[in-house]
Amino acid sequence: MQNFGQSVSFLYNYIREAHPNPDTAPCGPTEDLGWNHPSWNTTSIEERAQRARWLKTDFNLTYPFIMDNMNNEMMAFYRGSRFYSGWVIDCDDFILSEETWGWATPETQWCGLRLADNDDLIAQLTQYLFQPPLCFDDGPPKRVTRVIPAVSRVDGFNNTVWRSDVVLANPHETALDIELTLRGLGEDLPIGHITLDAGSSIALPDVVDTMFETEGTGSLWIEADRSVIATARIANQGPDGAFGQMVRGLPPGHAVALPMAGHLFPLEESSRQRTNIGLTNVADGVSEVQLRFFDGEGLELGARELSLGSGENMLLTRALRMVTSDDIEGARVEIMPLDEESAVIAYASVVDNISGDPTFIEAAPHTYAWDVVLPGVAKNSGADDTQWLSEVALVNRNPHGVLVDANYLQRDGGGAVPPSIQITLEAGEVRVIHDPVATLFGRDGSGAIVLNGANGIAASGRTFNTGGPEGTFGQLVSGMDLSGEAILRNELTAHLIGLEESPDRRTNIGLVNPGSVDARARIHLFDDEGNELGLHQVDVRAGEFMQLDRIFRLFTDDDVVAGRAEITLANGEGRLAGYASTIDLGTGDPVYQPFWINRNRQF
Repeated sequence: MQNFGQSVSFLYNYIREAHPNPDTAPCGPTEDLGWNHPSWNTTSIEERAQRARWLKTDFNLTYPFIMDNMNNEMMAFYRGSRFYSGWVIDCDDFILSEETWGWATPETQWCGLRLADNDDLIAQLTQYLFQPPLCFDDGPPKRVTRVIPAVSRVDGFNNTVWRSDVVLANPHETALDIELTLRGLGEDLPIGHITLDAGSSIALPDVVDTMFETEGTGSLWIEADRSVIATARIANQGPDGAFGQMVRGLPPGHAVALPMAGHLFPLEESSRQRTNIGLTNVADGVSEVQLRFFDGEGLELGARELSLGSGENMLLTRALRMVTSDDIEGARVEIMPLDEESAVIAYASVVDNISGDPTFIEAAPHTYAWDVVLPGVAKNSGADDTQWLSEVALVNRNPHGVLVDANYLQRDGGGAVPPSIQITLEAGEVRVIHDPVATLFGRDGSGAIVLNGANGIAASGRTFNTGGPEGTFGQLVSGMDLSGEAILRNELTAHLIGLEESPDRRTNIGLVNPGSVDARARIHLFDDEGNELGLHQVDVRAGEFMQLDRIFRLFTDDDVVAGRAEITLANGEGRLAGYASTIDLGTGDPVYQPFWINRNRQF
């Protein structure tokens, strides 16, 4: 830092504690190492901040400290093979090198652990600065990539007709040049070019046909000189409307890659629903992955190994039939890369066999989340004769049982003490809870479920219009880590794109305040050309869930297609989770979109 500090930023990232139990730690009690504070694992971001301050003071460390969130997403994102790793990262967030057990000081070396050779680091930085990358101020930045892992124009099982509508949004104050490439169809296709004005959005209906004049299922790769927000709505087209699912455009860094595994849940194969699994290879070469299948009790049903070529997409229809002919509910699939060069974006699509409505599920990594919120669960009647119900899935991927406190935040019920119950999950168990609003809490209406003391369990939900005899039409409700990247805090902006208010669809926005401090949300609404339609300011009390129905009708009677919302905190206090739900007026089918937050990993 003394040699290179004028040109390179040195940061000390404080993460999860390793070997925190002094009785079992391989190096012995931390008091023997000059550490005189409690060494147990931290359970809140406040505890972690205090521990980081103690560490910096006690060891007289001069590095600027940064701190990972309780999900340890920075550690996972940079793929550190061990807890103690050093990284050299260029100004476009590309990893130039990684050193395991890297660059410790003699004062923090114990147990005979090998130290990295600082001469190697000096050589790396010298070479880096001798020929700086293009992202320095005197050169153009590198291209930024987003991948929508599935876009389709195909006819499917049970007379389904799949089409994909894409929306792109430019959150920047200057125009954005975008390049679109459709991969995975085994043929050379033209490259699409689009220019988006500052703050504007564009809708690309039936993108596989209109942009590329072809058919099939592939992945859409989106490149620009800065970040772009991208979503696709993949829908089964019926005579009275569409049944769809929302697919996000993700950075390749969100792929499943070592040392992390990805998990898909809850999956089902029965007369009611079927499950397809998709894989998109975002590595430069071949990706080798293993899929392990588990039932709802955590028992392994079997495993399969797959190989995907560069840019290849693989769709496994009725994937659970690869390992069982029995009907199965609450299943889970683990995706594990088999080498360090492999990286795939993985997803599942659970399709209602009667209505043909799909629910899209992104592969989730193992987390250390302590508090999780599920916004938008319901048991109530809605507009246009809709009847809403929810089911929630909890999966314990720990090797031990977990006891979780579950609290229900009623819509427009801020300030009231929420009812709380305890849920016990055995090791490896997937628990599917039907109608949780009624069965767990004895309520009706709509609200949010907050899980406290989650201890690393993952949660997801599905809220759906029961649809009468024609099956269900639903949307995934993401379980959000309250210390994670989907939570809005001070000085951040949440984005929602592809919003619509027209004779075909309507849009609601949901907000939940899971904390103890009231929050004031400022919601700026824009049309597709970036024109601001209005500002709506609303107070969300501590412990309150609220939904703003047909929000564009607060400011305009005109149709809005590919609209956009920006949400900030007006008073700099509190935190919010939120989403948009865009509902097809012909079928009553909702499509769910969680907040996009302007952190570096997404933007």
